[in-house]
Amino acid sequence: MPNNLKQIIFTPGATLPVLPQQFTLAGQTIQLTFTKFTDTRILPMLTNTYKDGTFERSLISDGENVPISWKTWKISMRLRGFAMVPLEPADTVPPLVILRNFWEDQMGFNSPTGEPVPLAFWWYNPFEADPELPIGSNYDPTGDSPIGRHSAFFRGAWIETTNLRLTEVSLQMVEVF
Repeated sequence: MPNNLKQIIFTPGATLPVLPQQFTLAGQTIQLTFTKFTDTRILPMLTNTYKDGTFERSLISDGENVPISWKTWKISMRLRGFAMVPLEPADTVPPLVILRNFWEDQMGFNSPTGEPVPLAFWWYNPFEADPELPIGSNYDPTGDSPIGRHSAFFRGAWIETTNLRLTEVSLQMVEVF
């Protein structure tokens, strides 16, 4: 994990891959369903404690613009890690494998330097859809739609718990701005 955000490979205006949130299985499109979803905003602050015990806090800003919050998301979902042979062709790639491959690529494990450098990607927050449309309707696999779209990177480890038939995966993402 890089110590500063400048180590993340992100070029504003570049075409970024999109975190897979829909899968086609047995001819049907399936939207990811999150079992846990935490959306956090963090405002960076300067803090100082003086010798007399006085505590001082202030937002980090440039004096002209409104301070920007850091957005983070923690998500968990249950995915199938195998093809259901009678219903799907045997060569169907399970959602768990697709998501794991995407995570490995975006974590930079395949970087030419050999040192993992996270890569940015588009993440669609399902709760930032148009208020008149259902939650998650803003997902665009091409990354063209700006509604609810954030440039993000993965932080932390791949956490996987395997139960009967389904595997629960937990991921954490941080917005890049």
